[in-house]
This record gives sequence, C-alpha cells and structure tokens, in this order.
Amino acid sequence: MGWRAHGLYADKIYRSERKGSHGHDVSRLQWRRQGHATAKDAKSRLFGACSGLIAERIACIELPWLHSGVRNMDTIFELRDISYSYVGKINALKNISLKVNRGEQLSIIGTNGSGKSTLLAILNGLIYPTSGEFYAFDNQITEEVFDSIKDNDFRSYFRTKVGFVFQNSDVQLFSPTVFEEIAFGPLQLDVPPEEVKSRVDDVLEMMGIIKLRDRSPHTLSGGEKKKVCIATVLVNNPDVLLLDEPSAGLDPKTQLWLVELLQELGRSGKTVITATHDLEIIEQISQRSIVMGEDHGVKVDGSTVEVLDDMALLLSVNLIHEHMHIHGKTVHEHLHAHGRDQEHQHNT
Repeated sequence: MGWRAHGLYADKIYRSERKGSHGHDVSRLQWRRQGHATAKDAKSRLFGACSGLIAERIACIELPWLHSGVRNMDTIFELRDISYSYVGKINALKNISLKVNRGEQLSIIGTNGSGKSTLLAILNGLIYPTSGEFYAFDNQITEEVFDSIKDNDFRSYFRTKVGFVFQNSDVQLFSPTVFEEIAFGPLQLDVPPEEVKSRVDDVLEMMGIIKLRDRSPHTLSGGEKKKVCIATVLVNNPDVLLLDEPSAGLDPKTQLWLVELLQELGRSGKTVITATHDLEIIEQISQRSIVMGEDHGVKVDGSTVEVLDDMALLLSVNLIHEHMHIHGKTVHEHLHAHGRDQEHQHNT
C-alpha cells in the first residue's frame, strides 16, 4: 500500500460492566478487529474506573493498536513551515512549524482572527497549506489525495482516526432526529446496522442525552446541540479530537460538564486539541498551549502553566488587558477610573 497502516477500526464490540467512582455501572466499550483479539484480550485493555461527575456516564472508549509500529509512533501531526491565505490575499497562518504527539492534551489560544480555526481545519484535512507540508500519521496530507473522487485507503483511515467539533453546532447538524444524526457517521463507515444502533445507544447514555433521542437537533438548546455534536464524533471512536471554541455560549453547568468530559477523554489516551480564547478552562483541559499572535504566527509553544503565568505575553497578544488578573484557575477583570498616575492593588 502507498500509506502506512498504523491501526484499523473495528468490527466487533465487547462489553463489560465495572463500578464507577460513584457506585454506578460504567459501560466499557472495546471495538476491535475480528480475528485479531479474544474477548479476554479486549477486557484486559479496558480502563480503570472513571472519576469525577462525568464518570457516571462516560464510556472509556479505545481502539486497540493492532500494529506494533504505532506504539513507537509518538508524532501523529507534524506541520513543517506551513502558511495559509484565503483567496491568495488574506493571510491566516504564517510559517507554522509544530508537532503533536499521541495522547497529548493541547490548547491553541489566541484572539479572534489569529488563525486558530484555520489551523484546526488544516489538521482535520478540510483545507490545505498554501505553502509548507502537513503530515498526519506519518503520511503527507495533500489536496490531490484528500479531494480525489477515487477511493483512498489512507483518507478513509484518517477520517476514522480524527474527529472534529465545529464552533457553530448548526453547521454540523443536518439529520431529522438526534439518533439519525449520531448514526450517520458509522453508517458511512459501513458499520452493520445492528452495531450502529448499539453504538448510538451507548453514546446517548454516556453523554446523558437519551431523552433527546427522537428530537430534531434544531429544536435543541445550545448546550444540547453541543453535546449532540460531540456524540456524533465519539460514536466513531476517533483517536484524535479537534474542538473549535467548544465552550462558547455554554452556561456554567454545561461548561463544567465539557471540562470533565475532555479531562476524562485525555485520561483514556485520546489526543485532544482545543482552540479557544477562554483562559479559565485551558489549564484544566491541557498541559501544553500554543499561543497564536495577531500576525498569524506562533508566539509561544510551551506548558499551559507557564503561558498563564506570563502576563506580558498574554498582554502582547491581546488575550488580556491591563486590568485583567489571573488567580489560580480564575480569570477576572477590574474596571477602574484611574488617573494617569494612579496605581491599584488587590489581595491574591
């Protein structure tokens, strides 16, 4: 084959029940390729009990790595000096070079228009660099491969491995009911109908949205739509999740639910990449942060804790202003009517 196979999506499901941290049964799903694993093997790979509020529902989902080479493949994404411009005139990204390793939890932060969404679109193979090279799973992503009408094994493989949650939920929802919405993806992957039904039911339960099963997606609240969008991705059990401003427009309770979900997915071994300018959540969902500047380049690529501690950096990229302060995980601002020479103090 012309591409390197590092794993295959499965065609069997094994289930076991284990008590979660709150005493509830937590469904564990293990999708595997038929003939390459026994039920005992599948169960041995099941995760330990989940923790936190979200653990009462979340299924720790994993696709087994069936080829030994993948275990040594730390880098799943690599951008080599890429740039991107819309219609050849409007610069969106400039000279971006970075690597993303398997299992990382990464935030891409920056102001509106800095290029966060464009970067995610490239990582998802929706658009292609104007210059430079993009590699995923050790294969170069090109327009000739991904936009061809011919069948392509690697393109199919990539689509099973990488899931994308759009900022605007309405862009992602188009089916008559929530059940049909979530079932659409696995049906396109030729998963047998009975297995699709089983997967969808499991994900509905995991996400706590069983009551929405027969509702039209466009009648849902913003938070409910976001949960359905995430469910449409998780039902395919991707190894990589890309989320564009997932906390935008969510009420505090739903935002907490989202944070706990992303934490649990990270603990289960998923690679989670989140584009956001919400400084209050990035330390909770990522260990590494990439700071995009208004010049559409990477200003800093480092630990999230160090990024949040660098007030000069955050000021320089307009993520905060001079009266905004960070105390632990809380970001807040003070409005002042200061004279030119006045200073203010506050207790930390």
